[in-house]
Amino acid sequence: MNPFPSLHRVAASVTRRIAPQWGQVLFFLPGGSGAWPGMGQYLYRHEPAFRAAVDEASSVVEEVLGWSPAPSFRGGGDAPAATPELARRDEIVRLGVMQIGQVDLWREQGIEAGGVLGLSLGEMVAPYAAGALSRADCARVIAAVSHAISLTRTPERMFVLKATAAEAARLCRTAPARLDYLGGSAPGTAVVLSREADADAIRAFLGGFVERERPTEWSYHTPRLHVDRAWLAEQLRGITTLAARCPVYSSAAGGEIPPGSPFDARFFGWMVSRSFHLNQAVSAALDRGFDTVVQLGAQHGAHAGIEAAATARGGRVRFINSMHPEREADSWAHARRQARGLRAMPRPAPAPVSARTVDFADPSVRADLFGVYRALRAQGSVHFIVRDGSWLVLHHADVLGALARHGSFSSALEVMRDADPVLLGSDPPEHTAARRLVSRHFTAAALEHRVELGERTAAGLLQPLLEGREVEVVHGFAIPFAHAIGADVLGMDPRAAVALVEPRHAAEGNTQRLFTELREPLDAVAGETAVYRALREEGLGDEAARSLVRLLWIAGTDTLARVLPSAVLLLVRHDEVRARIAAEPALAERFADEVFRLSPPEHTIVRVANEEVKLGGATIPAGAVVRLSLAAANRDPARFADPDAIRLDRPPGAHLAFGGGVHRCIGAALARAQTAVAVRTLLRLAPGFRALQPLSTVRHTAAGIQQLVIER
Repeated sequence: MNPFPSLHRVAASVTRRIAPQWGQVLFFLPGGSGAWPGMGQYLYRHEPAFRAAVDEASSVVEEVLGWSPAPSFRGGGDAPAATPELARRDEIVRLGVMQIGQVDLWREQGIEAGGVLGLSLGEMVAPYAAGALSRADCARVIAAVSHAISLTRTPERMFVLKATAAEAARLCRTAPARLDYLGGSAPGTAVVLSREADADAIRAFLGGFVERERPTEWSYHTPRLHVDRAWLAEQLRGITTLAARCPVYSSAAGGEIPPGSPFDARFFGWMVSRSFHLNQAVSAALDRGFDTVVQLGAQHGAHAGIEAAATARGGRVRFINSMHPEREADSWAHARRQARGLRAMPRPAPAPVSARTVDFADPSVRADLFGVYRALRAQGSVHFIVRDGSWLVLHHADVLGALARHGSFSSALEVMRDADPVLLGSDPPEHTAARRLVSRHFTAAALEHRVELGERTAAGLLQPLLEGREVEVVHGFAIPFAHAIGADVLGMDPRAAVALVEPRHAAEGNTQRLFTELREPLDAVAGETAVYRALREEGLGDEAARSLVRLLWIAGTDTLARVLPSAVLLLVRHDEVRARIAAEPALAERFADEVFRLSPPEHTIVRVANEEVKLGGATIPAGAVVRLSLAAANRDPARFADPDAIRLDRPPGAHLAFGGGVHRCIGAALARAQTAVAVRTLLRLAPGFRALQPLSTVRHTAAGIQQLVIER
């Protein structure tokens, strides 16, 4: 052993003590294939930290698999694998072990991750990089998961599409043969997978969407990937999730995994068979301020999605690639030179919530909106929000009072009129006449018919549960259910409805953006709808009739597409509520009310003060923008006992999720009825259903739930 460490190690040690690298450095662990043995052998020979990590990880792998990756790092070579499945498994293991070694190597340089982004197989090492798994437990995960996923080998065809996630999801639903959405790693690009036997039909169906394609033999990132979950659970029994030192951003979950979440057999068994949402995970990380990305993986080009996301935000990231395919021999030395002078300050502690400082565009605020509402509500009902110059109203009584005073709080704002000037952005008497016309399409007879349609539609969409298959609640249930009901409301050809962009993906919680993005596709089909023809016969002009068609579609489909996944998630989390409704289906209506109260489709309604007005002890000046918080009002303890809990004995209709006054949602009864229908049908067909994925991976924000997978 050399008692005199090299100069760069001494410098790294001093740097680590003086200025720890923490806060803005994001470690990126992609998947891919190829461990680049030349680089691995170089690091093994010359870097003791890397060698120690590889040796320990390899010994654990050998315990699990009876095979060690160490010889390939030592330069002795491996005996050829007995089967292609084992060859693929061994390749994945080598890459994972190399990533473990590189994590330790960067740490030795004094660079510690402030956050970790995992993609595909890189998600096995991400918890180790974040400090949530020990090195030995991480190696055990790599060995067990790699073996489990490599056993399924079938001829497949992968297509890279020039398409958004929403377009790819629609193509998968309408394809002539099974087509699975794998995910997307850059904006406007998606990857799908079909069986090789169906490739010709799928290629013809996809047409101009196809950018490139290639054959493969493994169905990673799809539900078709068979994983022996019992074997995996046995192999990973006893691994311990530690307190993470930094956030983990998961591409499978599409965002940050909450602190304290378990990284266990259930998480990894779910992760490998789910589509990846790198764009959303990257956005969540960039929103936290990361500006330096260190890539530890062999998937060259994977960083393009990160750079594109940063550019879309008007910024850029510093990218350091420690495994470059074109410079295998000196990748590490080059990366180390790039990292010289890297300094990142720790994040400051969050400031107390205050109307003077709160920023509702801040990701940390969006992630805890109800907590922010609660803190502000404790300081009063009406606040002037300095950041955006608007007034925020929180107490139930004040929100309800403002909704009832359309003379003082007008809907005729530019943002509302841009969306729909006929009904949404108008006041009486113009609003009264338009509302009367639209109300004729929401009669009691129409409601009864749509309840029957909802029962048939829900039963069909949930049929896979009866066949022993899983259902993805957002794309496989809520969105097509909402589209079916929305098409019936408008009298639209269901085939035209299928072609429309999914509301939640188009809007991402931004209703104004939703109206903008759906204007053109809805105008293309509006003239063929029964509602349009009826409105024209009533004497309404062409543009006004089209505007109301757009409003009815967006308001209806967006509401159900957001609320139904929330309802299912609440049932998953509250077994006692689920049991009561299964035993007494009539309670589904009360439950639907609670879902809307706790998870309203719109958190706020915007108004403008027509005059100076006093509200909640504050004086709001004429012309001020006023945001009425339905979400905060619905959890006001002055109005609702135990406001954060599900209570099936609350009086119906007390919440404000559907607004109030002259603008109360016309489709409120339909939305409540359809939510109840969907819940009753689910509990009738699969009363014991459970979430296939760990609940820690379910992201529930004001924009809705991104992904929720259930099985019977």
